[in-house]
Amino acid sequence: MPVAGEQRSVAPVAGTVRVALRIVAHLVAEVPVLVVALLQIAHGWLPTSDDAVIAWRSFEVFSRQIPLDGQFTQVTATGGPTAFDLGPMQYFLLAIPDRIDPVHGVLWGAAIVIVALLAIAVEAAWSAGGPLAGGLVGLAGALLTESLFESTVNLAWNPSIGVYAFLATLVLGLAVARGRLRWLPVAVATASLATQCHLSLAVPSAAALAIGVLIGFVGRPQHWKLPLASALVVGVLCWLAPLVQQVTGHPGNWTVVADSLSRHGRSVGFGDGLRGIASVTTFPPAWWVHVPAVNTVARFHQFNSTLYRQSPVSGAAALVLCGVIAGVAGVRRHRGLMILAAMAGLTGLAAAWTLGAVPESQSLYRYYYLYFVLWPTGMAMMAAYGWAVAAVAAAGWRARRPHAKPEGRRQVLTATVGAAAGALLLAAAGTGLALLDVPLASSPLFLQGWVPVHIVGAALPQAMNVLDAHDPRGGSERPFTVVTGVDLGLQTGIEDALAYLLTVHGYSARVTGAAELPLGSHLQAKPGEPQLLVSQRLSGRRIVTVVTWVPGSGAAG
Repeated sequence: MPVAGEQRSVAPVAGTVRVALRIVAHLVAEVPVLVVALLQIAHGWLPTSDDAVIAWRSFEVFSRQIPLDGQFTQVTATGGPTAFDLGPMQYFLLAIPDRIDPVHGVLWGAAIVIVALLAIAVEAAWSAGGPLAGGLVGLAGALLTESLFESTVNLAWNPSIGVYAFLATLVLGLAVARGRLRWLPVAVATASLATQCHLSLAVPSAAALAIGVLIGFVGRPQHWKLPLASALVVGVLCWLAPLVQQVTGHPGNWTVVADSLSRHGRSVGFGDGLRGIASVTTFPPAWWVHVPAVNTVARFHQFNSTLYRQSPVSGAAALVLCGVIAGVAGVRRHRGLMILAAMAGLTGLAAAWTLGAVPESQSLYRYYYLYFVLWPTGMAMMAAYGWAVAAVAAAGWRARRPHAKPEGRRQVLTATVGAAAGALLLAAAGTGLALLDVPLASSPLFLQGWVPVHIVGAALPQAMNVLDAHDPRGGSERPFTVVTGVDLGLQTGIEDALAYLLTVHGYSARVTGAAELPLGSHLQAKPGEPQLLVSQRLSGRRIVTVVTWVPGSGAAG
């Protein structure tokens, strides 16, 4: 039997290892995101396409035309008003970085937001489940960054920030359900961010938050009034801007979104959602592999076979298994496992419903970013399965040795060795993820984003030279045009990018045609006003970007 001094001599070692594990859990989750942003900036990243729209609308936060709705959404019905995501929280979070650095601010600002979300998730897991939970969430964050190629390529993109916010909401919901009510206001904020970033994350995020609140407040725990009041205040602050837009808009954006969703007709069906659930809960799960970007026919088939070729019965069985685990754990009074299984199963059901509700006319987007919701959900479901297996094994061990009582020193040593092994595992996993990023980091797509930024990088100086010579800001009355050639097929996102960059250089630039839809009415071209109009034309077999100064005539040039 060890003496008390021996136990005290071992305890500091265990404490040191716990601190090291905590640090490693954060580093593994957060460093890859920062590395991505730094690599892209070093290789000439510019905001193009959706990133340019996000940068432009974030830039407008400190103007007279504060954006009150979210990013343009593809659910916009043909012939109807333009629909936007449910709120502008992303723009508000990126507004200061974008003002500090109008060219790269949305990228490194998004990286900071994502790192904060991952740090919150690790800390919430640690507070509710200890070192093992914190370490696993850190590893989950690293896997999310590694395997979601589209999100990693485009950190500033609204689905990218949204999926990390959903992961944080899932973990925070678990912490609240475990009675850590101080996390409730933070959970409301992350759930609001995920919901406002993208419609596909709305129902799963709301489900995670609701489950956490319902379970966490069962029995009226002590000290619940302040967390609940704080959560209500945070909720009001998060939703005030879109609520104002809904009340003052004609029609309000939420009304437009609801109307657009009702006009798309038949959905792909719940079976497709169950196939997605099956792909992230069978071995190896899709979130463990590197899902390819869908930019060739071969990769499309590879992606389809990875995510949507399994039987919906397997997905249904995975959800039922979570329910069974939750029920048995509840009967056995294993509260932690019951909460995890219930949370995973119900958010999985919400994710399956979301994917199944996608209209057939929009089904292609399941291969681009709608599937992001499956990653945190699948990780949570697999964690519930793993915990259930471990609980059964531990029960069997105790049944075989009913009188075995671990000595105090052995308990401390076991905890120390376990924590050290966990730290080494996380360090090895982080190193492995870094090595996997080496071939990825040599890709121009990874370094520069979806649109070849050298096109914008070449067009901007050319346009600036002509504009500075004519100085339209001084009230030039003579219209003129700057033409920059762009290879056919590479024009996507160039107009918004060039117009935004001209705007931050002091020119009143606008875009025309389909490119203006995502910007909202106050950033669209105004007939009769002096302005620069950025548009595109087909010239022979080339697309040319045209920058035209219109001195108050309203003509498009």
